[in-house]
Amino acid sequence: MCGTLLVDVHPKSPSTAQAANSLVRAFLAGGGTALVQILLDSMGVGWTFTLFGVICMGCLGLAWLEWKYGKVWRDGMIRRGIER
Repeated sequence: MCGTLLVDVHPKSPSTAQAANSLVRAFLAGGGTALVQILLDSMGVGWTFTLFGVICMGCLGLAWLEWKYGKVWRDGMIRRGIER
């Protein structure tokens, strides 16, 4: 699904977008793994995963905003003549 979205958002250079996505995902995975251990040691298991749950709920809110207003944003870009 992410690959399809990248192609839709960046039709002129989908392979570059996918490569950048892979790099960022790898760096975040490595950093996230290190961060989890630090958080587990300092906050404990319960509060660490509560924090992650709150972050995930916030991301759902961002996905909802894109779902709700995405067409309006896209139409505005087309109206202003911005091509991707």
